[in-house]
Amino acid sequence: MPKPHGKPQAIEAHMDSSNREEQEESVGTPVPQEDEPVQQPDAKVETVESEEWWKATESTSDWAEPVADVPPAEDVVPKQPGTADVYFCGHTNLFPLNRALRAISQERLTGVLRSFWEQEPIELLARDGEIVLLTTRDPNLYCSDTPAILANADVVNIDRARAQQRENGTPFFLTLAREESIALEAATDLMREHGQKLFSQLWTAPRVWIMFEKNTDALADLADLPGDPDVRDWVLETLRLVQDLEQL
Repeated sequence: MPKPHGKPQAIEAHMDSSNREEQEESVGTPVPQEDEPVQQPDAKVETVESEEWWKATESTSDWAEPVADVPPAEDVVPKQPGTADVYFCGHTNLFPLNRALRAISQERLTGVLRSFWEQEPIELLARDGEIVLLTTRDPNLYCSDTPAILANADVVNIDRARAQQRENGTPFFLTLAREESIALEAATDLMREHGQKLFSQLWTAPRVWIMFEKNTDALADLADLPGDPDVRDWVLETLRLVQDLEQL
């Protein structure tokens, strides 16, 4: 049945009239816009670089492979006349600890690997690619208790040896051995044990900055100490001492 045409025409006319009124209002009234920030000429723009490039993985089972692309010393390390040469340095999330130890072993380096973290720095002394000892200037961090072998040692000598470690980093076990308070062989075993415990804490540290200095004079008075030739086994012993394996 055909529909009448009068009423729809009135509605269309009304809609056309409303549309014309809205268009006229939109032409006459500007639409407000949000103010855009204007960069001043002297304003400094901070840029945030992605940290994806920091991520690096290294397998602890690649000791047979040669260490390539050892990162050079960074410019932030000050070099003064008479100081040792910085062979490599960097953060462990870019240059892992196991890779640094492999470089020391395979290239038969002599010097000190310094590890900087939230506590007192840790120093690993190497000679011809062998690990001689590991120490820190915090004797409580190095060994908080008194081993049973020191039960008969003079307390005054122990305190003096600990104070010397705070001053120059010499393990107080070595000082007591040179004072003949304990045997050198026993002191060597204690330094190996507590050095590995100390180094094991670096595996789970959030961020460690390492630096290796070649041919430092720190090993001049350590000729009487034997080195550990099997660095890989030494590293595995430190990994067994890690308490939080999930974090590792």
